[in-house]
Amino acid sequence: MKSDILVSVPGEENADDQAERRAAAVEEAAEAVMETLGDYAVSLWGDVLAAVVSSLFKSKQDAEEIMQEEEAKRAAEG
Repeated sequence: MKSDILVSVPGEENADDQAERRAAAVEEAAEAVMETLGDYAVSLWGDVLAAVVSSLFKSKQDAEEIMQEEEAKRAAEG
C-alpha cells in the first residue's frame, strides 16, 4: 500500500493560482474605480483618469529617484 503526502509550502503557490488571484483583484479594483467615477459626470472621466495616471507616474519616478539616491549614498559610505 502506497500513500502520498502532499505538503503546501506558504509562498509557493501555483503560478496559475497567482494569476487568477491577480486577475480577480484587478477586476475588483476596476469595478471600484468605475463605481467611484459613476459619482461624477461622464465628461470628466477622461481628465480624472489622466490625472490619476499622471500622479501614479510621478510617484513611480519619485520612488525611483529616492532609491537611486539611497544607492549612491550607500556606495559613497561603503
